[in-house]
Amino acid sequence: MHDFAGDFPSQSLAAVWTRYEGSPSADGRTWGLMAEDTDWLAVALLVYDLREDRVIARRDLTGLSDAEREIDSVSISPLGNYLVAYFDAYCEAGELGSDATPCGVMVYERDLSAGRGVVRISTHSDLALDAEGREVMIFDGYDTDSISLLDLASGVNWELWPVDFTHCAGCGTHYSGRALQRPGWALISTHDGDPASYTWMDDQVFAQELRPGGRVVRLAHTHSLVDPEQEHDYWAEPHATVNADFTRVLFTSNWGRSGTEEVEMYLLELPPDWAEPAR
Repeated sequence: MHDFAGDFPSQSLAAVWTRYEGSPSADGRTWGLMAEDTDWLAVALLVYDLREDRVIARRDLTGLSDAEREIDSVSISPLGNYLVAYFDAYCEAGELGSDATPCGVMVYERDLSAGRGVVRISTHSDLALDAEGREVMIFDGYDTDSISLLDLASGVNWELWPVDFTHCAGCGTHYSGRALQRPGWALISTHDGDPASYTWMDDQVFAQELRPGGRVVRLAHTHSLVDPEQEHDYWAEPHATVNADFTRVLFTSNWGRSGTEEVEMYLLELPPDWAEPAR
C-alpha cells in the first residue's frame, strides 16, 4: 500500500513495521511504525496516515546507541494520539526513560516531538479505551507482581490485581484491548506449567473492567499446560484475543498435552449483555 523506500532514499532498510505486535488506531487510519536497518536496529519511529498515504511524523533514532535502538515493538494508541514504543533496554530500578535516553515503555506525542517513560521494563500489555474514553494500557506490573492499568495521557497507573508467583515462576499473562466498540473492558489470559490451580486466575480467560476495583468476568478455563523448558509449548500459551464488540473470543490450548505439539483454537461466543450486572 505504501513503499517506504521513498521516505528513506539514502538508507537500506530490512523492514518498516510494528514488529509482529501493535495495532492501528480504532478507525484503521493511523499507524505507529518503526523502520529497521539491515542489522534490525531501529533507525526511526514513524506515524503513517493510511487515508492520506503519507508519513505525517518521523523521529530519527540514529543518534542513539545500538542497545537503545533495539525495540521489541511499537503501536499507535486507539485514538491515534500517542505512539507507544517498547524498548528492549530496561530502565534502572526507580527510574523511567527520558526523551534523550529511552528505555522500558516510552510514550511519544502524535507528532513525535517529545517522548516520556511510563514503565521501566517492557512487559506483556495492550492498549485500550476505558469507559470514559481515555487511552490506557493494561500490562504486567513487573516490579509490583500485579496486573496494572496506566493512563497514557497522565502516566498515572493503578494495580488492579496481584499475581501470585509463589507456586509458579514461569506463569504468564497476555492481554487484548481490541474490544474498542465496548470501551471499559480488556481480555486477559493466563498460563502455567502446573495442571493444578492455586488461585482464581490460574489458566483462565477472563474479562477485566478497566478501572481500580473493576469487575472480573471469568469466561473459560484454558486447560493448556505450558512447559517453559519446551520451546514449542509457546504455541500452547492461550494468547486470547477479542473482537471489537467483545462478543467473540479466540484462544489456543493443548488441553494438557504438553510436549505433543498438538494445539487447537477455541472460540467463545458471548451474548451482547454479558457485562450487565445480574438481576
